[in-house]
Amino acid sequence: MDRGVRVLATLLTVVAIGAGWALRAGTPLPTDTVDLELVAWEIGDRQGRPVRMAPGTREQLQSDALLLRAYEREEAPPVWLFVDYHRTQRLGATIHSPRICYPGSGWSVTAAEVAVIGDAGRSPACWLRLRREDEEMVALYWYTSRWGLSAREITLKLQIMRSSLARRTSDAALVRLSTPVVNGDEAAARERLLRFERQIRPRVGQVLPFGEGAS
Repeated sequence: MDRGVRVLATLLTVVAIGAGWALRAGTPLPTDTVDLELVAWEIGDRQGRPVRMAPGTREQLQSDALLLRAYEREEAPPVWLFVDYHRTQRLGATIHSPRICYPGSGWSVTAAEVAVIGDAGRSPACWLRLRREDEEMVALYWYTSRWGLSAREITLKLQIMRSSLARRTSDAALVRLSTPVVNGDEAAARERLLRFERQIRPRVGQVLPFGEGAS
């Protein structure tokens, strides 16, 4: 585990102590039903197909709704869509950070960068550059909740505390896109994700219960 991941894990632990205190008070459950299979299978010129998750993934994440698909088109690298929704951020079952999960599956995070994306330039997200042996990949992810969007794990934890203290639902979701870097061309991989993000964001927003503007 590299130094950046260790620091992030420590900070999340500190914030989780406060979040844990708040969560013990209990929060109401949302009344919305989330069916991620309703996310469109055809996005632009790409067709989605389900991807088998590693054994034990669902049990480890303890998600209330989980989606993993590859969106493909002929003679083009795939784009993978991962959505992880939790109805409540209870102790031991909070959303896992990609910056910690990727190293757990053998990927090294070689760079992380928080940015603002979207047509209106108002959507926070986090870029990751990843390497595993001779493979390279780029990922783009963000969190969405009743309080809006966030790109930082600590911000999500603080939103959870805020929901708990206000006796509001603490449901939230992680939306993550990823694609391989081909022939070292990271710029092309990033552009591929940005194009797909513009297409998939409203489709995911229609399915998650946070409203179009917060998804």
